[in-house]
Amino acid sequence: MLVSVKTPAEAAIVAAADGVTVVDVKDPSRGSLGFAGAVTINEIATEIANNKKEKLLSVALGELQTIDFDEVNRIDWSCVDFVKLGLSGFYDDLLWRSKLCKALANIPARVRRVLVLYVDQVEASVATEMIQDAKEAGLSVVLLDTFDKSRGNAFVHWTEDAVRRTFESAARRALTTVLAGSIGLPDLPRAFRTGADLIGVRGAVCDGDRSGSLSQQRLDRLITAYREVSV
Repeated sequence: MLVSVKTPAEAAIVAAADGVTVVDVKDPSRGSLGFAGAVTINEIATEIANNKKEKLLSVALGELQTIDFDEVNRIDWSCVDFVKLGLSGFYDDLLWRSKLCKALANIPARVRRVLVLYVDQVEASVATEMIQDAKEAGLSVVLLDTFDKSRGNAFVHWTEDAVRRTFESAARRALTTVLAGSIGLPDLPRAFRTGADLIGVRGAVCDGDRSGSLSQQRLDRLITAYREVSV
């Protein structure tokens, strides 16, 4: 499971939880992949590094068209495992690979690059074509997510079968697969049937909406349900 956090305090809760593989840093108030800023990211990286339970760390940088290079250059990448940069506005751009690679060029090569596919912006057929080019772009992870959280979760836009076939295409190319996009407790059985390597959540573990505070009770409940479905 991948759980998104916005503060070091939330990161400490998630880092201590069994059943969570990846701690993901984002600012939900700034969009689907809202950039939390270098200071927050570095503080959370320190929190994760000092935790006794080994967790992987993922960082969201916002959208390609609005990336803040000055802030990105202040991030300490030594403890970061994954980096995500949204492609909103670039799905019809034939040069998306070169532009994405250029934007991420100063990030250490060992940090795994994520191909973000917003299912409310791109058709499954186009997504499959982009996955075919992912390796050449230095990408090793495919994330299906939603850009506009007010328009429903991932399964509103793509069928379960479309998600599964997309992940199968990614798996054939040895790409790690992640399903996010407002996945909640009722969606876990469908999410598992897609074959995703990881399921990403934020709103499902918060009080109120995804911009609210992370709830220990909601996180524990989701982890329990996750384990039951995965058996």
